[in-house]
Amino acid sequence: MIAYVRDGAISLVSRYARDWTKDLPFLAADFHRVTTPRAETFNAIFDGEVALLDERGVTSVPEMLGANTAHLVYYAFDLLWWDDRDLRTLPLEERKAALRKVLTRAKGRIVYSDHVQGPKDRHSTERPSHMDAKASFQSARTVPTIRPRNRFG
Repeated sequence: MIAYVRDGAISLVSRYARDWTKDLPFLAADFHRVTTPRAETFNAIFDGEVALLDERGVTSVPEMLGANTAHLVYYAFDLLWWDDRDLRTLPLEERKAALRKVLTRAKGRIVYSDHVQGPKDRHSTERPSHMDAKASFQSARTVPTIRPRNRFG
């Protein structure tokens, strides 16, 4: 899910262009807290996934279907735009460093998702045995990201 933050306004949009902002108001509120104290001038595009944690603290996609939305968590794993700067051409490691910095104010259900390096830095089908609430997503560290199509500017 892409989280657009522009001048204090938050939009949560799926990759299929469905606007989830009204369905997930608590996530929009958490993103608003990330932007404080300069919400009126804060602009960013986050890439992440919304997931539900099961009773063991493991992400569970099947259980998400009928879940109470208040238990959902946004795992931010990429920062595509930040303060009038398109970051999509930067290597993932640089975008992750910027994301970590931006999310220092994150509270509630927005969680920084670290990078897991797979064999030869490619997507791995293996899931770490210790996968827990600090979910990790994989991506090529040196390959620029050229999505989403909508952008500021």
